[in-house]
Amino acid sequence: MNSRSVLARWRRAACRSTLLLALLPLSAESVAADAAAAQTPPLRTLFGPSTLNPTGLVLSRDGQFLYAGVNSRQGQQLATFTVGADGKLTYVFPNTPLGRLPDATTLRLDEAGKFLFAGSNQAGISVFTRDTLGRPQPVAGSPFANGGNGMDVMDVHDMALDRGGNYLYVLGQDFRNLPVVSVYAVNRNTGALTEFQKNVAVGNPNSLSGGALTLSADGNYLLVVTMDRYSYNAGTLAVRAINQGRVQEATVSSQPLAMYTPGSITLTPNGRFVYVASDRVMSWVGGPSNQIAGFSFEGGVLTPMPKSPYGLGYTAVTLQPDPSGSRLYVAGFTQRDVNRPAQVAAYSIDPATGDLTQMAAPLTKLGDAPYAMAITPTSQFLYVSAFGISVRNSALLAFQTPAPVFGTLGASVNPPALGLNTTVQSQDGATFAAGGFYYSSTLPIFRSDMQAPGVLQDGAITANVPGSFTLGKTYYAVPYATTTYGNTYVGAATPFLYATTPVLTVAVKDANSDLMLNGTLDAKGTTIVEEGFVYATTADPTVSSNKVAVKGVANTFTTPLSYSLLAPEQTYYFRAYALDSTGKATYSAQTKLTVPPVMACKVPTITPVTLTSPKVLGVNATLNRVYAQTLSGIAPSYSPPALHVIDGNTGKVIKSITANGKTLQLAVNEAKGVVYYTTGMFGMVYAIDANTGEPLMSKELPGVPTETTLLIGVNESTDGLFVADTSSKQVFKLNPADLSVAKKVTLQNAPVQLLVAQAVDKLYMAHAGNFLDHYLTILNGAFTRVNIIEKDKVSGVTDMVFSDTTKQLYVSATNANDLVIDGATDKVVGAVRVSNSGPTRYNAASQKLYTAISGTPNMWVVQVATPSRPTVVGEMVVGESTRQLGVDAGMNVVYVSSKPGNQLSVINSKVDVVTNRITLSAPDSMAVNRINGQVFVGSSTADTVYMVQCRKGQ
Repeated sequence: MNSRSVLARWRRAACRSTLLLALLPLSAESVAADAAAAQTPPLRTLFGPSTLNPTGLVLSRDGQFLYAGVNSRQGQQLATFTVGADGKLTYVFPNTPLGRLPDATTLRLDEAGKFLFAGSNQAGISVFTRDTLGRPQPVAGSPFANGGNGMDVMDVHDMALDRGGNYLYVLGQDFRNLPVVSVYAVNRNTGALTEFQKNVAVGNPNSLSGGALTLSADGNYLLVVTMDRYSYNAGTLAVRAINQGRVQEATVSSQPLAMYTPGSITLTPNGRFVYVASDRVMSWVGGPSNQIAGFSFEGGVLTPMPKSPYGLGYTAVTLQPDPSGSRLYVAGFTQRDVNRPAQVAAYSIDPATGDLTQMAAPLTKLGDAPYAMAITPTSQFLYVSAFGISVRNSALLAFQTPAPVFGTLGASVNPPALGLNTTVQSQDGATFAAGGFYYSSTLPIFRSDMQAPGVLQDGAITANVPGSFTLGKTYYAVPYATTTYGNTYVGAATPFLYATTPVLTVAVKDANSDLMLNGTLDAKGTTIVEEGFVYATTADPTVSSNKVAVKGVANTFTTPLSYSLLAPEQTYYFRAYALDSTGKATYSAQTKLTVPPVMACKVPTITPVTLTSPKVLGVNATLNRVYAQTLSGIAPSYSPPALHVIDGNTGKVIKSITANGKTLQLAVNEAKGVVYYTTGMFGMVYAIDANTGEPLMSKELPGVPTETTLLIGVNESTDGLFVADTSSKQVFKLNPADLSVAKKVTLQNAPVQLLVAQAVDKLYMAHAGNFLDHYLTILNGAFTRVNIIEKDKVSGVTDMVFSDTTKQLYVSATNANDLVIDGATDKVVGAVRVSNSGPTRYNAASQKLYTAISGTPNMWVVQVATPSRPTVVGEMVVGESTRQLGVDAGMNVVYVSSKPGNQLSVINSKVDVVTNRITLSAPDSMAVNRINGQVFVGSSTADTVYMVQCRKGQ
């Protein structure tokens, strides 16, 4: 009877089931430390009981999803969990069977995360794609039967995928119950499997089906574990070469396995070491195998490790190295009866030999016997599945001991001495007994490299490093700290230059019509006679290139460089330099800048009639119509407020409409040729013809206060029309045909901003009541779901913009981080620490966010090409007080109006340089025609609307 048949019989006998998920103290180490067995630090329990019964486990490459084959009352299922930042697991959809998979014992996910493969001893191989929520969806033709030709044609013992996800290697059995490997080609578009190579015998006549397999790190070899047919007390680890996906018949090398039911195998990430333990099913019903066999592996050749096999004192049945390859986690059990309490232990891996050393006492009494393990990419959480036949140990347990956090490495060079310093902070309450550094001139750094024990006091580690160092050479140092429990943790390797030669930096920034060159100099004790900057159109300029000498002040020096000395649209390279008393030059690393093109701007004014304090509300790019509000209408000044429709081509006012309300809110539906607006009086909504301005209809909204501000927005793709009341907390979805209320939602608090995101059909509403009421409400266009970005993540929202290209929402705030929110998941995926953010615009051409800094002449420039890591790339001076911003993505230009200062700044967004500063009288509100690039600027003081046209070469 094969091992999977044993598992199937166990399952049919089981009336209830258990799931064990255990999280262990992990830390990715650059240096493998021989930590002695010590008391395990206190662990924090994260999970409570559960009644699932898992076997196979696999984590997505990003560590966000865990998949498990489970056995429930509804039958075998493929369960999907999301993995929280704290390691907690959450069902994506509980109790939803995803493809009935009897005995889904083996799960594999390709590196691209595109296809999930589930192997079963009853249903062959099932293949799934993953939807946007991470849930598996069966591909066409799934399941695919294994290619055996005997009585159990669908038997799957183990599977392995090559790095590219092109071939799936399946360990099964032939009609004689001998182990065979079949290879399937994977269609990278559909996930469908096609038989590529069938039934390659991988065992000898005494072999029994079962065992395990894995691929070498370079994909050139297949390693297969088989067990002895008669005694179960021995087996073989064999290596087969792979040529263009095919398993070769000849054995490259092999090693005997003197252990009971060998059948679990793992390979360290660097491919150097192989470990074998007991079969995860067969060992449960027979004699124990209290050992692990270890081998070095190079060029297809297996070599036993010096201390192999490793005695454990318990049965090891599944193995998992951490991503750094410095630790091996071993799960097993301590008894052979029905109640087999599981335990998990951590072992350090010697980087030179692969030998194992137990790091701490095992975690015990965790439930029934384990089956599989999966580890997150950060090494912080380890998940262990346990297949049980009794409910007595039913549990869903998780433990966590975060690694300590090391601070920035400091290196002081004073030949021949070297000093190193850093800080260490515990994350779990552990105290530290010792600390120091490992250092080397090469990477990676191991214990065999140089060590400098240090002084650890009040969380600071300092060390005076002995040895001989070479001037001008780069070295690397790694801090370490040992807790009172005996666990040693290490930080990341940091490079430092051992040198007394001068060290320089250079920075180039725009300053109106000039560049400002800034440099710093650390002379390192050398006498400097001259310093300055060099530049050229080729890389690595020298003092023989263009040179600007500067008299230094302390350790900094700066000088302007006029754009008139540089060629438009040419890329220049800049370096800082310093000359010593011998005339030898030392240079900084170089930076480069592309000079912006020459821009010319025409400024015809729209003055057919005087507009008193106009405010530009919007533009219809297709019709080139501009919509502006005046507080007291067309002269004389006692006229009521009005909405004006202006022809952007001629500057003539086509239509003026009396508006009973001081604050107009306006939304343009270009696709329908309609403009909607609210007046703030009597809860009224109006619709006019976008071309002529002729009134079409109006409607009073029910239950809205007499004087209020009504926010309005449209979704042209769905013809959606939405109105939010800033007083009564109501949000309306209106029928565009007659402005009647289709749906209504009452919010927790009154909104102060409304943004409609067409690409994802969602409404974003910012709230800013008292200091506890700052949050963001997200409502989809169908008014069926509401999500909230909580007040601890967003505060003091000043503006919101949405990119239909990236499908991200960008939120600026005065008293919190600016946020990037994913439009599909409603999750905060990035944040940038800026302060006092004001009006914000996104430029799709340069993938940058421009945010005015409230009350200052400055503006933040944020690169958001990677949403999860928005980066401040500059802070520009654009005027005396920034009022409004506009974007012309076609020309890759950003416009900024400033008052006082009376300027419209034109910014080349590619290089973030101000190319023009146009004097306008009190520029304020603004709208940009995305088609022809015209910019319409309202002047509340000059009582006019300016039309600005900027184009390259005009």
